[in-house]
Amino acid sequence: MGSMARDGYLKALRAVEPTLRKHMAPAQEKSAEEMAAFMRRLVTVKEGDIQRSIVAYAILQAAGLIWRVEAGSGPGFAARWLEFGTPRTRAQAFFFPAYRALRKRALGRIRRAWKKGMQEAGAS
Repeated sequence: MGSMARDGYLKALRAVEPTLRKHMAPAQEKSAEEMAAFMRRLVTVKEGDIQRSIVAYAILQAAGLIWRVEAGSGPGFAARWLEFGTPRTRAQAFFFPAYRALRKRALGRIRRAWKKGMQEAGAS
């Protein structure tokens, strides 16, 4: 690709970017919150500290807003032991099974938001 073509392509992407971010941010947030809620349901009730430690939050980076789901901060530090087990206890996975169960749904939601943003921006 020549530099003229590349410059035109980058200019078109920069023009579409605000519209894409506007449409994709709610989809990413909903997917992260849904994943965190599902993880909370998979953790046993007696592990209340771990349930409360599962959070979804946004990080602002140069590439844009990134959503992250995390478990095991604060009093729920034992989340990794529950997920993977210890020599004395069996694993009671909750994090990865929730991710596997909802990954396809989240990607579909984000793709639909991207497509809607592209259509609104006039770039099919």
